[in-house]
Amino acid sequence: MHSELGEFSYTVSHDLRGPLAMPARLASRLLELDQGALSETSRQYVELIARSSQESFELVADLLNFARLVHQALETQRVDPGEIVAAVHAELSQTSLGVRWTLKSLPQCDADYSLLRLVLPI
Repeated sequence: MHSELGEFSYTVSHDLRGPLAMPARLASRLLELDQGALSETSRQYVELIARSSQESFELVADLLNFARLVHQALETQRVDPGEIVAAVHAELSQTSLGVRWTLKSLPQCDADYSLLRLVLPI
């Protein structure tokens, strides 16, 4: 089951890379070529397309990384998930205005640090 999930993730993510890359490239190129021809609203839409495409492309890359990690043996070690959560908080608090965070302490655990970082990306 574990390897089937990895194979599925690899196949899906590999097949999605090309179709997801094209809108990102086209939107970026359109923004490069724009010399005031786009209205502000149109420009914002194109920027949204570029950002969304890039985020989707990064999600596919994460799936590919997951597929590769599935085939590796777990390398468990003592991990403090609170440190990772604190780093995520520090990163996101710069961009999430008005969001109120409540961080509580988390117990240390035995985990594969690389996989934990995939779940809680910084």
